[in-house]
Amino acid sequence: SDRIKDEGNKLLMAGDYESAITKYTRSLERNPKNAISFANRAQAYISTSSYEKAVEDCNRCLEIDPRYVKAYLRRSTAY
Repeated sequence: SDRIKDEGNKLLMAGDYESAITKYTRSLERNPKNAISFANRAQAYISTSSYEKAVEDCNRCLEIDPRYVKAYLRRSTAY
């Protein structure tokens, strides 16, 4: 799941947000407790103006890791 997440990170940095979302989703199918994948997919959702989905992913991330600051920042951006 980390390899797939890393592929998603590369796509996100390249601006291929839809493909990044797909990779993060695949990563989460393999490891649904990966807080970073939720936070990164939230960033990809923000980049595609899918704000409700971004908020959902930030909330899921924070359920797993309440100290993950980026999730709070991304959630505030999505609101």
